[in-house]
This record gives sequence, C-alpha cells and structure tokens, in this order.
Amino acid sequence: MLSEQSAVVTGGAQGIGLATSRLLLQSGAKVAIFDLSKDKLSTTCDELKSEFGADRVLSFHCDVTDEKQV
Repeated sequence: MLSEQSAVVTGGAQGIGLATSRLLLQSGAKVAIFDLSKDKLSTTCDELKSEFGADRVLSFHCDVTDEKQV
C-alpha cells in the first residue's frame, strides 16, 4: 500500500498517465497530476476526486518541459 505517500504523474489526464494515476490512488497514494490539456485535466481530476476524495488529487495545468511553468 502507498498510504502516506505522494506521487507526481505527468500527462495524467488520459491514457497511460490516467491509468497510472488511478492505480496509485487505488493503492492509497495522494497524486499530483500535470497535463497540457486544461479541459481534459479538469474533467479527469473531477472524476478522480469524486471517486477517491478531493484531498487526494491535485491538478496542475502546465508544460513540464518548460522549467518556468513547473
């Protein structure tokens, strides 16, 4: 179990990143999700917060390849 652990997932609003975020949350971790797509990020995080609790999901709209945005 990953309770009391935190994870950062880039590209977490869809695909492999979303699957990774979901597995981490199912294992008890808190997850910070970064993604370029503001709309997909918002929708995904709303769903994950509803399923796992708002206190366990954070979202950040940014380009992680741009140091100034991170």
